[in-house]
Order: sequence, then structure tokens, then C-alpha cells
Amino acid sequence: MLIVSIVFFGSTALLWVSLDTAPPWWDQSWYREWSLHLHRALREGGLAEFFRVLQQAFGGHKAPLISILPIPLYMLFGEGEIVAMGVNMGFIALSS
Repeated sequence: MLIVSIVFFGSTALLWVSLDTAPPWWDQSWYREWSLHLHRALREGGLAEFFRVLQQAFGGHKAPLISILPIPLYMLFGEGEIVAMGVNMGFIALSS
């Protein structure tokens, strides 16, 4: 029964993501934007630039993990909304 539930809810979530063509909402778009800034800072300026941009973006008032998690996959597959959504979907599944 557990496997059936996982498959059902996972497939409905993937269906929703594929059908939803609206731009991301306020908080989601903010995290995604800064994820791209962090990736570019790391790629172009190294760790020092990455941490400078991280401090500039979050400065202790928001949790940075949501923006940091997609960075390794950006390095493997390139920047893109599908990569960021895949990371979110993966961690939603993991936390369920």
C-alpha cells in the first residue's frame, strides 16, 4: 500500500509540475533567482565570491539551503527551471 501511495502522489505531483505554466510565486522566484546568482558567483569567482554573494543575499534573515541545493545539479546539467524543480521535487519526496 505504501508503494502505491508513493507512486500515486509522486505521479500527480509530476503531472502538476508539467501542466503548471505559471511563473513561480514571490518566495519561490526569489530563492530561484538567488540560486542562479550563487551558481554564477561560484563558477566565475570561486568560493570567496560565492560566500560574498551568499552573505549579500541572505545575511542571516532567510535560510539559504533552498538556493544552495540546486547548485551541484546546475554544474552537471546547466541552469534551468527543470533542474531547480527537480531538486525541489526530490527533497519533497525525501521528506515525505
